[in-house]
Amino acid sequence: MNIDLDALDAEQLDSLVNQACDRRDDVNREHLARLREDILGMIAEEGLAFHDLFPRKPRRPRAKGPFPPKYRNPFDPLQVWTGLGKRPQWMRAALRAGLSLEELAV
Repeated sequence: MNIDLDALDAEQLDSLVNQACDRRDDVNREHLARLREDILGMIAEEGLAFHDLFPRKPRRPRAKGPFPPKYRNPFDPLQVWTGLGKRPQWMRAALRAGLSLEELAV
């Protein structure tokens, strides 16, 4: 296939690139689908199921419930932070003001 790229303008080149990328993605999807079918067929020929060869790992239980606070706002003792997630605004302001994490620790 010969395409005279020099004869194409920018819009035509963009269109050609997009078509080529779409075709590449289609070819990859088709290849993976054939490969998946072949593998599942081989597993079935052995009288097995997919999960017999690739069992799911049990998930670790996540910690639940409220976490104890690790930091407290010295100017407003009702404001606390567990140390999980994004730092609260009061924590950022206190650090900018020169306080250390140790000084804010509960």
